[in-house]
Amino acid sequence: MDNIAKDILNKLNLGIIVIDSNQNIIMWNNWLERFTKKTKLDTINKKLADICPRFAETNYQNMIETAFLKGHTRFCSSSLHKIFISPAINYYNDNINRQNLLIEPISIKDDMFIVLQIYDITFYHSRMLELKNFINRIEKEFIEVKASEMLNKQLALHDSLTELPNRLLFSERLLWAIKYAQRNSTLLAVIFLDLDGFKKVNDTYGHNVGDILLKLVSNRLLSTVRQTDTVARLGGDEFVILLTEIKDVLAIELIANKLLNCFKTPFEINNLKVSASMGISVYPQDGKDSEELINSSDLAMYKVKNSSRNGYCFS
Repeated sequence: MDNIAKDILNKLNLGIIVIDSNQNIIMWNNWLERFTKKTKLDTINKKLADICPRFAETNYQNMIETAFLKGHTRFCSSSLHKIFISPAINYYNDNINRQNLLIEPISIKDDMFIVLQIYDITFYHSRMLELKNFINRIEKEFIEVKASEMLNKQLALHDSLTELPNRLLFSERLLWAIKYAQRNSTLLAVIFLDLDGFKKVNDTYGHNVGDILLKLVSNRLLSTVRQTDTVARLGGDEFVILLTEIKDVLAIELIANKLLNCFKTPFEINNLKVSASMGISVYPQDGKDSEELINSSDLAMYKVKNSSRNGYCFS
């Protein structure tokens, strides 16, 4: 929990215990420290029942488990249950030293927590509104943090221009595809694709037009391959394509020809027309890991590049 959240909970005039799904204590506020003389060092990450023995009783365990499983809130009155946490110093006689208990589940995305609110009966009408506002604020901040994490992951694994997977994400998918091919005795292919004449486009029309062309090429490649395949951009005008669950080389050639044909139609910007040189490596004969397969397809692509261009060859 952040410092602001801790400050809020520590200023409440009631005991606040927050436990996780394993019933480990993750919050023990200042009121409880004063009341029990047990510090946060004594309690945090400890089992609830070890610190507060009454919660080892079957009826309380049932209430907590029901709160986790079904989201039920339970209120336990002081008139029936008397005390839940023994004070370090008994300031009152046993007749009036009683507490109320509220067991309340809170869910933040996929994580579930239980808030145990211990009311000394003197403070029965304490600051519930502050706690609920705090819970709402934590949920909002949690959602914002998750959104930020997703954005950072998107940026880390995708090309910023085309939004295609980058080399890192492509390598991860290729690794999983290799494991799948090993288990199921299937082929996979890596196609290394380099645009022919892209430098001339940049020199003639400028890099802005070149960037737009790369986006259009990306869209065309995606629309040509299957949904189960992966198109990634490694940088510049270099793309790499992963074909999975391939039965034979003829299926690879069919897709390779489709990729070449998709460049025959001029692109929407300045009626530009470019072609592609492609090198193809096949698992397992051309490489046993992702690096070998990418390198083999790269070398094959340069064979095409240095000869006729606008074609493909196998490693």
